Parts: sequence; structure tokens; C-alpha cells
Amino acid sequence: MSENRTPEAGPGRASARGAHRPRQAANRTAFLALAAALTVAIFLVDTLTPLEGAVAVLYVVVVLLAARSGRRRDIVAAAAGTMALTLLAYVAMHGLHHVGSPTVRAFVSLAAIGISAILALQSQAATAALLRSESRYRRMFDASRVGVVEEDWSRVRAELAARGAAGGSALGQAERIRGLTRTVGVNPAMLAMLGRDAAAPLLDGGARPLVASDRTFAETLDAFARGEPFYEGESEVLRDDGTRVPVLFAITFPRPEDSDGTVLIFVMDIAERRQAQDALLLAQAELAHAARAATLGELSASIAHEVNQPLMAVVTSGEAGLRWLRRDPPDLGEVDQSISRIVAEGRRAGQIVARIRSFVKKAPVQRDLLDAATFVEEAVLLVERELSAAQVALDVDVAPGLPMVLGDRIQLQQVLVNLMVNAGQAMAAQDRPRRLRVSGTRDEAGGIVLSVTDTGPGIAAEDLPRLFEPFFTTRQQGMGMGLAICRTTAEAHGGHLTVESRPGEGTAFRLWLPAATEEIAAP
Repeated sequence: MSENRTPEAGPGRASARGAHRPRQAANRTAFLALAAALTVAIFLVDTLTPLEGAVAVLYVVVVLLAARSGRRRDIVAAAAGTMALTLLAYVAMHGLHHVGSPTVRAFVSLAAIGISAILALQSQAATAALLRSESRYRRMFDASRVGVVEEDWSRVRAELAARGAAGGSALGQAERIRGLTRTVGVNPAMLAMLGRDAAAPLLDGGARPLVASDRTFAETLDAFARGEPFYEGESEVLRDDGTRVPVLFAITFPRPEDSDGTVLIFVMDIAERRQAQDALLLAQAELAHAARAATLGELSASIAHEVNQPLMAVVTSGEAGLRWLRRDPPDLGEVDQSISRIVAEGRRAGQIVARIRSFVKKAPVQRDLLDAATFVEEAVLLVERELSAAQVALDVDVAPGLPMVLGDRIQLQQVLVNLMVNAGQAMAAQDRPRRLRVSGTRDEAGGIVLSVTDTGPGIAAEDLPRLFEPFFTTRQQGMGMGLAICRTTAEAHGGHLTVESRPGEGTAFRLWLPAATEEIAAP
């Protein structure tokens, strides 16, 4: 993000500070020696010459020299010593009882020494606080795990101010203005991000630690010109080996009232996060593909399960019709009934396929006012021959005067057909009487309850909780979709499907459907 020149700060400053310590100790010793020599000279002149105390003011220079040592005790010692010498010289020259102009000059000298000592102590305290603050900042700068770049944007600020006064725009010359920035320091984390050794030169002349596009830099300039405190974005870092590392960066700008143009750029490597995001997107795509495959499998199983029953009924009716035709003489009446059943089952299969297509296309479900006795009777006719072939005694008992229900006739019939066919297949292997009862009653809540009860072997207690799960089945040839579809259909009609079973005694399925309201039922 900057034009990088020979920096003034960086990892090398720690070693430089270490090298300066012996030099600082030598300077301290020299200043103290000079202060001592000057003290002796001033005292001798003040005592041995007739200048009457005017020379004592020069002790202020001694205090200032002692302050250069950087130690508080040197300032206090210099101030106390020079004040004592000032009093000693005054007493030696004028005695204790003399009062006059020399006395005033002596007090002025003492005041000057004291004031200079206090100011030196305050300056030293402020300098020590500043050094501690700078040391804390440097420790944070060097130890941060986030890359930090310190830049000087004072010339950028001056350029923006000049263009603002002239009414021009700097945003169209982002590349030129970028050359006005100067890198001051780069912390070790940033050097590692750049792929550089901390002992190597900080930054070469033409390199930029942050490879921001002109548009990104222009947006950064815009934020700086508006006086915003910071700007965040995404960019790349160009490593020494030529690879680019994606990063997040945040730039903190100086306040408009600040005189300096120091800008801090915090850089975070997001290469691993990008890789994790890419892996997550790939996993999501694979998961979506698997979900589509599973949905397609469920839909295929649903189509096969729903269409299989009318197709089997078509085959059964066709075989029966052939048998009636082969009689001598042929029984044309039975043949006519068989062909009528074939036509009805074919139409029913077409309706099932049409319902599935409507579901796939998200078409609205067809809702009609239905009489329970009518669609129960139609459902029984669809499976009557199959149950008869399985030697299942069927008993239908639908109470008269049941309220109308609102729903899809084909779907509700399919629920009853599935339940009756399952019951017949469950009782197929038993030797005791096979009975199936279909009943319809009014519910206390105003709906209707359609029950399908058999005398089969029942359902094991451990299988009951999973009975309505897709692809769960207790039959070897079963697909495990019928009951899941039945419950979904019941819930889509505002009802519910429940089951009660006792092993060895039979199973009862109960379909509860809400009654159509008067408003809906009204023509």
C-alpha cells in the first residue's frame, strides 16, 4: 500500500538500542564530570572575586547538565549542592547579619536553581513516561501475531488538502498518490507473512507489503479524505517467492487535528480461512448433491409404491377377464366388469402420476368436499379382489351422517388402500381366521376417525417408534415408503395417523381428519 524507502523503525531497532547503551553511559559520565568542573569554577569565582553573588545564577547550567544524565538523584544532588554552595559563598563574603542587594541576588540565584531543578524533574518524569509508552508500543508492535505496517502519510494529507482547495479529485490518480506514502516500520509477523528473515533488510525500495488494487487504494483515500478513523478491506500480500497471500486489512488514520501523518495497517492472513471456506463450499455442494440424490430416490420409491397397486389391480383384472373369456361359453358380463376395473385402475394410476407431477411442480393441492362413506367405499372396491384372493374377510362399517371433509380424494383413498393392503399382507402367512375391519365414526372434536383393524400378528414394540420413518419396513420385500407417505398425506390434510398394536392380537390404524367448516362447505 506504500512506497517503501529506508525505514526508521523495525526489528533492527532493538539491536541498535542495545548498542547505544554503552554510549549513553559514557555520555552520562561526561555530563556529570562537566557539571562538577563547572560547579567548582563557579564557586571559586563567586567566593574569590568581588562580583557579589551575580555568578551564582550560573549554577542553573550545572542543574541542566546533571539532568542530561537521565537520573533523578543527579538532579536533586546538583540542585542541593549548588544551593548549599551559594549560601556558603554568601556567608563567606557577607556574613550572617548583612542585609542588602547581595542578599536579594543570592535569593534570586537560589530561586533560579530551585525552579530549574523542579522543571528538570518534571521534564524527566514526562520523558520517562514517554519512553515507557514508546516501549509498550514497541513491544506490542514487535510481539503482535497480526502483521503491522507503520506508514507516513503526511505528504498524502498535504496532496489531498491541496487538491481539495483547488477543487480537484485525487481518486483518479491513486497510483501516483500511492508513491507519496513512506513505510516507517514493519513488525516481525508482517515480515514472516512476506517470507522474509528478520535479519534481512526491512523492505526493498520498490516492493510494497500490501498489493492493493487501484480501486481499493482509491476507496482508502476516499475514507482518509472524509476524515474517517479507519478503513477495512481485503487485499493480497506478495511474498518474496512470488506467491500471493489473501489478507484482511484495517487501516487506522490520524485524526484531522493531529499534526503527524502516521498510519497503521493491520494485516491478517486469511489463506487458511479461504481454504476452509472452499472446503466448506465443496462439502455443501456434495451434501446438496447427496440430498438431491436421496430426494430423487425417495420420489422414485414413492412413485413405484403408489403406481404399483393400480398396476397390480390392472393385471389381476386382466387375468380374470381372460379366464371369463376362455370359458365355454364365455361369461361376457364378468368380462365387461373386468375391463371396467382395468379402465378404472388405469385412470387411477394416471391420477396418481398427475398428483406427483403437481407436487414436483409445486402446484396447489386439489381440495374438494368429500363424503367419507363414498371415498371409503371406492377405496374398498380397489382392493376387494386382492383381499378376497388372500382369503381375508372384509367388514366395512361407516356410520351414517358423518361430516364432510376437505381434501384430495385420490390421496385419501391411497392412504386407505395402503393400510388395507398392508393388513392383508401381514395376515397372509397365518393359519387362524383373517379379518379386516374398516370403520368410520364421528370424533368428539367434530372430525371423523377412519379405522383399519386387522387380526394379524401385530407389530413388535421396538418397531412401533420407527414405523412411520421412510425406508423402514418389517417385511422382506417391503420398501418402507407406504406408511411414511400415509402419515405425510394425513398431516397435509390437517389430520394425523396413529397406530395401536398388540403382538399376536392384531393392529389398528386410525386416521383422524378434521371436518370441513360451514364456511368452506357452503356453496
